[in-house]
Amino acid sequence: MHVETRHSVEELEKHARAQKNARIAERIRAVILAKRGRDAPTIAGLLGRSRRAVQEWVRWYNQEGLDALPDAPRPGQPKKLTPKQEQDLCAWLDAGPDVDRGESARRGPEIRKHIEITFGVKFSVGGAYWMLHRLGYSALRPRPRHRKSDPAAQAQFMKDAPLLSRKSGKNASARSSRSGSRMKPGSASRAH
Repeated sequence: MHVETRHSVEELEKHARAQKNARIAERIRAVILAKRGRDAPTIAGLLGRSRRAVQEWVRWYNQEGLDALPDAPRPGQPKKLTPKQEQDLCAWLDAGPDVDRGESARRGPEIRKHIEITFGVKFSVGGAYWMLHRLGYSALRPRPRHRKSDPAAQAQFMKDAPLLSRKSGKNASARSSRSGSRMKPGSASRAH
């Protein structure tokens, strides 16, 4: 395979070691192997990639150098909120619920409504949750409580329960072995 003389093998090895993106480092290694005289099928076998991929990487390097080896941006649907709007939303979420307005938590429907009123952008509830997850937030799921539970009685029980107390009866003595079955009294003398 023909490789343009843009960098020496030592320079390419240095770039490969310094590269934090494993995909780019692998592509640089393919170029290094090609510079050392290996053919595409051999390089593909060494790297566990297809021959066509190796040929593409070397072609990219020959055309534009190391700058051509990273992945190109992939098309996709643009974000609905700008980075500034996302920061403002995060600040609003971090401020917590407005107790004066009777809020106890910020839930998906309320967040969706806030985004629509504040930024003029419509989200579904699922879309709002997905965006919150992408921003590093997670949904709170409180532990369920029975409607007839009495917190004071539960606290008193935890305080007075003998099995939960550190002052409970004797500690069980440690046995030397916990495997196997227990022996009957006197059976040890028969073992001799």
